[in-house]
Amino acid sequence: MIEMAEPVSQPHDPWLDLQPLLDQELSRLPEKYRVPIVLCDLEGLTYAQIGLVLGVPAGTVKFVAKNSGPDATPMCGASSSCCSRARATGS
Repeated sequence: MIEMAEPVSQPHDPWLDLQPLLDQELSRLPEKYRVPIVLCDLEGLTYAQIGLVLGVPAGTVKFVAKNSGPDATPMCGASSSCCSRARATGS
């Protein structure tokens, strides 16, 4: 008799559960805040790259990121590179 191997299950990705909520909350933001957050935290662009995409200085992107209110989502780090991977890994 041939033994069948147990099916290998893929580990559940908890981010898949959060995606609909994230999409809903992002859609509530005004475009001038939503677009930089998406470009940095989801696409991994730096302040400089976001500035090029939006046609504004990197300093403007940084200002919006840091001054969009007390409930603002943290965007890019002080080094001008996106910090979403560091936040996700806890480093």
